[in-house]
Amino acid sequence: MAISDKTDNDSETSPATKTTEHPGRRGLIAGAVAGAAVFGLTRLIPGADGGAGATGGGSSTDKEPLVDKWRRTKEANLGWEFSTPLMQFRNSAGDPDGFSVEMVKMMMADLDKDIKINFTEMPFAQLVPALASGKVEMLEPVTNLPARANEGLFADIPANYAPIYAVRKPGSTIEKDEQLNDPAIKIAVIQGSSQAAIGAQRYPKATFVALADATVAIAEVASGRADVTLASIFNVMNGIRNNPGLTVLPGDPLYLDVNTFLLPQGDYKSQMWVSNWLRYQAGRGTIATLWNKWVGNALRTEFKLPVVTVGPGGALTQA
Repeated sequence: MAISDKTDNDSETSPATKTTEHPGRRGLIAGAVAGAAVFGLTRLIPGADGGAGATGGGSSTDKEPLVDKWRRTKEANLGWEFSTPLMQFRNSAGDPDGFSVEMVKMMMADLDKDIKINFTEMPFAQLVPALASGKVEMLEPVTNLPARANEGLFADIPANYAPIYAVRKPGSTIEKDEQLNDPAIKIAVIQGSSQAAIGAQRYPKATFVALADATVAIAEVASGRADVTLASIFNVMNGIRNNPGLTVLPGDPLYLDVNTFLLPQGDYKSQMWVSNWLRYQAGRGTIATLWNKWVGNALRTEFKLPVVTVGPGGALTQA
């Protein structure tokens, strides 16, 4: 399978420049495992949030389904960011790598081994607008925020579950979740992220600063300019490895993100194909194995934090 990359600059309209609700924290994961038998907890039903006949730049109601187009043209144009080590990043050779990159390569190979993947690289905040405008055909796994469901169709099986933690600055005396809801507390988040959206709802009194990516948000906390950052587990791992003075707010995760692929509005055939592929691989244990390779094994041994994976039928499984 061929891979190429495209990079967009900070202007959403610029051409490609390079080719190549607040639950208690205690027992959150255990409760989720017991209750989240399937992704149907937040599953999107075809026709909801703009269903058949939806219009807009990214609507594909009257277009050839992407899975058919990809097989015909042997190319898939995907929206991706590469600023999240472990999940999606560039390795020492400069090539796309990580959990979600390896997953999408497997997916496309199962659709047609000759499909070339074109990664259009852009800042995270530009991903959903790029899909809605038709600039790219599918996005890397992102959190299933309701607002995003207005712009596209989420696969109905997760690609991964990501516990969210508060990472504290060196010497922080914050010990409880409730302490974050204070005007004196500055919280760093990634612009356009689920942490930015959910954090503002969860801590309405806090002061938020939105930054370009996880690395910058972590640096804001490591320097003491921000009190905490709200981070997905993989960003927690990266942040603490690179900044040993950082610590995680004690206790269970604040909440859990469900991340999966986002496709254009109206393309139900492709949504069903991707969902079926994820369901098939979850049942075989492939997703769990891939997660352990990139995240789970180190999370257990190095960080001593709980590991949750995508199990059969999309169930949240604690490993």
